[in-house]
Amino acid sequence: MARQAIEAGTLKMLGEFEYETERADHLVDANHRPLNSKASIFRDWLIAAI
Repeated sequence: MARQAIEAGTLKMLGEFEYETERADHLVDANHRPLNSKASIFRDWLIAAI
């Protein structure tokens, strides 16, 4: 499912890496507005966790 969105350009990879687990966390945002403070904290945690 994610592969189709990546290929269509609606979901973008953060980098050339893969991290496979039995669980997943996702952050989706709109290009036309900045992340709010709570989403920014989650983004920073998510990036630090991988």
